[in-house]
Parts: sequence; structure tokens; C-alpha cells
Amino acid sequence: QRLLDSGTCPECKAFDAIGYGDVSAHLRGEISFAHLLERVQRHTRNYAKRQLTWFRKESGIEWLYGFGDEPGVLQQALEKIEGRRG
Repeated sequence: QRLLDSGTCPECKAFDAIGYGDVSAHLRGEISFAHLLERVQRHTRNYAKRQLTWFRKESGIEWLYGFGDEPGVLQQALEKIEGRRG
């Protein structure tokens, strides 16, 4: 709301980021909160799928499974980094 109140136009490039345009539409009363939530979730999933497709085409990618703040994942990442130095 502060972006819109500051004069940032809803058609500006910044509103192309996931969620911004949808939140703007909700604040203008064009879509319900439930519809907003569904759209943001769908756009986020689609973005993640595009990222996975892109990364699969890259050679040398080593996948770590889990979330980046999990101690086990952090440990795996450190071991891979240290292994490359040695």
C-alpha cells in the first residue's frame, strides 16, 4: 500500500515481481484475498518450475535436498565447498 500511496504506478516494472501486481489488484478491490492468495501461490510454483528447468540444463549442478537453513543442509554445503578447496 505504501508503494501505491507514494505514487508508484501499478503498471511499473516493479509490480511485475511475484505478488506485487496481485496485491495491488487486491488493494484496488479488483480481486478477493482468496483469489490473491491462489494467484501468488500459483505464480510462485510456476517460477520455481522454471528455475528447476533452467538448472537441470546446467552442467555441474550438485543438488542439496532440504531447506538452506537446516543444519544438515548447511553441513553438506560446507563439506562440498571445503572439498573443492582441498
